[in-house]
Amino acid sequence: GEPPHSVPPEQLFSLCESVVVEMAAPGVWRGEEGRAAGSTHPQEPTLLSCLLLAAITTVVKVMGQAFDRLLQLAVYPLMQQLGHSSAAVSSHALGTLRTVCSHCGYSSLEQLITRNADYLVNHVSLQLRTGPAQHPEALLVLQAMLRYGEEAVLPLIQDSVEELFLSLDLREDPALLWPALRTLALATTRWTAASKTPASSTVAPPTGSPEETMEKPHPHEERLRPSQDEVRRFFLEYHQRKERERLTRLEDEEQGPDAAEEVEENSAKPRPLPAHQLAMEVLQRCTHYLASPAPDLRLTVLDTLGHCLSSLRVNETALLPEVHKVWPAFLHRLSDSTPSVAVRAWGVLLVMVEVCREFLRRRVVKEVWPRLIGRLESLATKSANSDKLYRQTANFKLQRKLLECVGTLCEHLDIRSSDEEHLAHACVPYLSSEQPGELRKTCQTSLTTLVRRDPDRMWLLLQQLRSQDVPTPPHQSLKPYKFSAFPSSGKFTDCANALLEHC
Repeated sequence: GEPPHSVPPEQLFSLCESVVVEMAAPGVWRGEEGRAAGSTHPQEPTLLSCLLLAAITTVVKVMGQAFDRLLQLAVYPLMQQLGHSSAAVSSHALGTLRTVCSHCGYSSLEQLITRNADYLVNHVSLQLRTGPAQHPEALLVLQAMLRYGEEAVLPLIQDSVEELFLSLDLREDPALLWPALRTLALATTRWTAASKTPASSTVAPPTGSPEETMEKPHPHEERLRPSQDEVRRFFLEYHQRKERERLTRLEDEEQGPDAAEEVEENSAKPRPLPAHQLAMEVLQRCTHYLASPAPDLRLTVLDTLGHCLSSLRVNETALLPEVHKVWPAFLHRLSDSTPSVAVRAWGVLLVMVEVCREFLRRRVVKEVWPRLIGRLESLATKSANSDKLYRQTANFKLQRKLLECVGTLCEHLDIRSSDEEHLAHACVPYLSSEQPGELRKTCQTSLTTLVRRDPDRMWLLLQQLRSQDVPTPPHQSLKPYKFSAFPSSGKFTDCANALLEHC
């Protein structure tokens, strides 16, 4: 609202400044100031943070545009609360910062972060140099900048990221540092996706001769007939490009074949984008921490690995060598002794296969197939005739993830039919009526993919699961074929019939 008319503007500013200065003290947000003053009841940090954020919001509304003069005092603790692990605190901080944006002339939170990035990065870098363990709030501010900032802040936070990498390389409390790296990897994925230009909005430069290009008919020629200026511009660009090619060719001839080969080699290996370079550096550090003894840290590293893969999917030159390096360490996580880690690892494998495709086909068939088949077969007996409580166990979640992987891996990697058949046999027990309904449904979905890829082979397999309705030969000259039925094949009839409809 409007400030009271009885209070002079300078006096109001001085009063609000004293309030903001008091709230900017780090100890206030942890409740230390209240206890130091003799409070008998320790204040709950989450509630206290929300109350302080509401107070700053009120100050912003009272001061309006003038709060911009105090923003440097308040922006660091506000960004710290924005990166808070509590959803209540971070959501309140987000609302406060949006109020600051609306009253101080910022079009968005991204713009506020970009314009104040120098001040924020200076504090973060200084505190990271003295040790992240001594100043964990610096990591919260950095995570908030990465989560809500735009790609324009990337050059500004480079020094802070380097400090983060250095601390991790020195093995300084990795459990504290890896959440920040996960946020960094997620930010590179977001920035990479935002920098993509839709194919429909780009116009390819002319590559052929003017005659070849102009001869191509257009279905809407009358409506899209080029103007005289467009035709003139086209010929002008064409001749300029030809002249540049001629000059480049003459320069290569003067410098000799070695220089031409060097130029061609350099042009064949474009420099990675800054976001891709960061993703590569994070991915390299994933290799060393995938074998961490702490399950929570392994989960965080796997999440980070998945984000890095998604970020580098458009740059195979950078992606494939890094996947080759991380593969041996990652492979062990597929058989992790902690089921929740194994579930996450199989999910990351799906991302890896989606972005690498044929590059991983032989590795998956040789090294992943036996693990996948062995896990499916060993867990099938545990879920058979299980009660409803089994659906809440980690083994159930692992089984469901494994069954989801079957169809996706075969489709993305274009696996041979003979290799698919081994996997299909391992899935058969999950078509039994003794299995939980969710597992049967997931298994049917994956096997439907195999049916679509090789209907004849899958038809023969599914016929063995039926206890009746043996198919009659289409002609009397053909002898009936006797299928070797599975034990207790009557338990598979319903699922087998449903799958045979797709054959």
